[in-house]
Amino acid sequence: MLGVKAQVLVDFIVENNTRSADGAPSQKKTPEAVPKWILHVDGASNDKGIGAGILSQGADGEQFEYALRFSFKATNNEAEYEAMVTETGLQMANTLYINRLIVRGDSKLVIEQVRGDCGVKNDTLKKYHAKAILLAQKFEYVIFEHIPRTQNEHADHLSCLAITYFDEMPSHVKI
Repeated sequence: MLGVKAQVLVDFIVENNTRSADGAPSQKKTPEAVPKWILHVDGASNDKGIGAGILSQGADGEQFEYALRFSFKATNNEAEYEAMVTETGLQMANTLYINRLIVRGDSKLVIEQVRGDCGVKNDTLKKYHAKAILLAQKFEYVIFEHIPRTQNEHADHLSCLAITYFDEMPSHVKI
């Protein structure tokens, strides 16, 4: 499964890379010219496993959807953080040289922790929190917004899809 996920990510990066082959900024889209992106994230955890739903939306209408299932146990809050920091979340945005980002999630605790509005007590969440902060510092502009679950339904459906039907799905599904 990891190989399939890694290949999908590589394909995505190649198709949407804003850098030339030598690593220099493309004349088409330099980091300064890239409009802000919105990243909707949601994590889910149940007895079948944990999943993440990520919806990435560019200002020019580009939209990418991800339903990821992870092969380890985690709490729901850990799943929320995993959705945020995974290779299709903040890591992907950074890899694609997106420098202006709004991250929206329906976990009030996780969003408030990342914004610094409340402390992190759990040792595992502290590690996720540190990773989220480290990744966030790589952006010119990043805002973390808590939104109601009704405004995050798309990411929620993707995370639920990952933990509910993932074993029955083929390796690639166009949504």
